[in-house]
Amino acid sequence: MTSQFEFKPAPLSSLRQIELHPEGVTERVDGEIRTISYDDLIHVRFWTISAQRIEFTGLDLTSGTGEIIEIRMNFPHQMPENDPTFLAFKHMLVRVLEEVHAARPELKVELGSKGWVRWSIFLMGAGLLLFGLVVGLMVMLGSPNRLGEAALPLGLSVLLGAFLSFSFWPLGANVSVDAPRIIEALRGTPDD
Repeated sequence: MTSQFEFKPAPLSSLRQIELHPEGVTERVDGEIRTISYDDLIHVRFWTISAQRIEFTGLDLTSGTGEIIEIRMNFPHQMPENDPTFLAFKHMLVRVLEEVHAARPELKVELGSKGWVRWSIFLMGAGLLLFGLVVGLMVMLGSPNRLGEAALPLGLSVLLGAFLSFSFWPLGANVSVDAPRIIEALRGTPDD
């Protein structure tokens, strides 16, 4: 059985079509067609990240030949649970994961961002952390009486930098789970 879905990852993006068929997954965008057969599928990644009140969510499928189908969309952070666009996107992700799991039950789904994303955010966090510490030290050594004025912004810089560096540590391994766990989470059903 073939299922087809259409979506726009962002308001100004091109329309994308995802087709699930017995052999695999096909993506059509701007005249380009990418197909990954279930037999050739070697990696599945589910990720979500928030930035400035926008939620970015995606499912990346990678073949043994390096072909990648990226099913992703961004939403306002406080998206109503009953928004039709949000529900349709979640339904599409569930259907893709169900088909992948049916064809390749041994394949785990990796959770988390790609390596370059983790490195980028880690380096931003490390820069904030170092900035806060170095400028704080310079203020202490140069004008200790002005440390009170600089304490709040420098302290926030250090805290945010430490949080980002720790949360996006690039050398740690991402967690992998069975596809039904992600499907349950997307559907909102309880996990046993």
